[in-house]
Amino acid sequence: MNAKPLAVGIDASTQGVKALALGPDGPEALAAVNFAKDLPRFGAPEGFVPDADPAVRRAPPAMWEEGVRLALERLGREIDLARAGCLSGSAQQHGLVLSDARGEPVAPLAPIWMDRSTGPECAALEARFGAALRERTGSAAAERFTGPQAAKAAREDPAAWARAERAHCIASWLNSRLVEGGDAPVDPGSASGQNLMDLASREWIPEVAEATAPGLAAKLPRIVPSDAVSGALAPAFAVGGLRSGIPVVVWSGDNPDSLLGMGCAAPGEAVASLGTSDTFFAAMDEPRTDPDGFGNVFCTSAGGFMSLSCFTNGALARDRVRREAGLDWAAFDAAPFGTAPWDGRRLMLPWFSPESVPRVARAGARYGFDPAAASPAQLVRALLEGQAMAMKAHSAWIGSSFRRIGVTGGGAKSAGFLRILADVFQAPVERLEGTETVALGAAMRAWSHLSGEPLAALAARLCRPASRVEPDPAAAPVYAEALAARAAFEAEQIA
Repeated sequence: MNAKPLAVGIDASTQGVKALALGPDGPEALAAVNFAKDLPRFGAPEGFVPDADPAVRRAPPAMWEEGVRLALERLGREIDLARAGCLSGSAQQHGLVLSDARGEPVAPLAPIWMDRSTGPECAALEARFGAALRERTGSAAAERFTGPQAAKAAREDPAAWARAERAHCIASWLNSRLVEGGDAPVDPGSASGQNLMDLASREWIPEVAEATAPGLAAKLPRIVPSDAVSGALAPAFAVGGLRSGIPVVVWSGDNPDSLLGMGCAAPGEAVASLGTSDTFFAAMDEPRTDPDGFGNVFCTSAGGFMSLSCFTNGALARDRVRREAGLDWAAFDAAPFGTAPWDGRRLMLPWFSPESVPRVARAGARYGFDPAAASPAQLVRALLEGQAMAMKAHSAWIGSSFRRIGVTGGGAKSAGFLRILADVFQAPVERLEGTETVALGAAMRAWSHLSGEPLAALAARLCRPASRVEPDPAAAPVYAEALAARAAFEAEQIA
C-alpha cells in the first residue's frame, strides 16, 4: 500500500470542476466534473443560466458546491484520499456570492466573471475616484469585478442585500463551504480582483467599499496571505476518503494559481493562455498600473504581483480566419512556416467581436491590406501576428522584457503560433507537459504547507516544458518596425 502523503488542489472553473492529487513525485490522479454533462439539472450548460439579456451571466452557487463534492468523490475512486493531508482550491477570480449567517446564498443565482451588466456601477466608481481607483486597486472599474457586482446587487435587491452577512467572491464562498465554521477568509489573489483592495497594504479600502455599496465594508471577509490555513475540512466534505479536520489552505483565484502552476511566478516570466479569449499575464517585482486602464494588476498566490490583459478575440478569431481561408487545422498551424515575418507588411487587427484590450465596441476586423489579394497562408500569418503583437504592445507598460513565456490553452498546440510569439517577443516560448495548471497551482500551495517545500522549488521540480521554441534574432528588427506600424494603425482605427 502506498503510504506517501498527498495534497489536493481544486479548480472550480466556469464550465466544471477538476480535482488533482499531488504526491511527492508529482501529480498522481485527476478527476473532472462537467456541469453540462454531469449536473444538467442546474440548467447551466455553458457554466451560466441563459438570460434574455446577453450582458447578464449568472450561475447557481449550489452547482459549484455540488461540482466540488462530486469531483472529490470521483478523485477518491482513482486514489486513496486517506493519504491527503491538506487541500486548497481556486475558483473564477471574479464573481459575487451574497450569503447569510449560515453561509447559504441569499439568491439562487450569482454573477460570474462573464457578466457585463454593471456598466453604470463602473461609471459611478470612475466618476467618484478617477485614476486613484486604478492606482490603488490595480484596475480601473471593471464590469466583471466583485465590487461593481455588489453595487448592482444592493441597488436591484435591497432586501437580499440587507439579509447578506457576507459579500464573497466565488473562491472565498466555496472555501467557506468546505471548512468548519463556514466563514472563510480571502487571499490577496482573489481580493485584488474586486476593485476594493489596496495593492500596497493588501487591505480593503473602506472609503471605496462604502462608496460602492452601503455596508459593504462590514460584509467583506478578512484578507489573509495565500499560504494561510483558512480552517479545517468540514465533515460534510469528508468525501471520497478524505479525512475531516485536515487543513484547508485559503483558496485563491484561477489566474494567480495558473501563473503558479505554469511555473512562471517569478518576475521576468509570463504566460500566454490561448483559449476562447487570449489572456497574457506576467509576474511583476512591484505593482505598476496600465496608464491606458486596459490591463489589470493582481496579487499572486506566491506572494508577489502579476499583470493581466484579456483579449476577447482569441480562439474564435483563429477559427473564423481558418474557415475563411479554407484550411483545416493542420494547414492553419503550418501556414506561418511558408511565409516570412511581417509578410508583405500586412497588418490585421482581428476584432471580429468587440474587443477588451483596447476597448473597441464596434466589431469587425481592420485590415491594412486587401484580404482578397492575400493567400490563405498570408491571412493566417497576419492574424497570428496581429494577436501576438497586441500582447506585446499592450504589455509594454509592465516595464520589463521576458526571459521566458509559458503557453497553455488550445492555441498552445499550434507550432506556427508559438514560432510567431517567440519571434515577436524575442523570448523563448515553452509549452508545459501538463494542462491542469490551475488545479496544480492550488495543489502546490497545499503541498507546500504540508511538506514545507518552497513554492519556487516545487515549480522548478514540477513545471517542466514539453517543448521550447527559441526566438530568431533576425526577426527582431522586422518586428520592431512592424510594432511601430501597428501602433499607428491601431490608434487610427480607434480614434
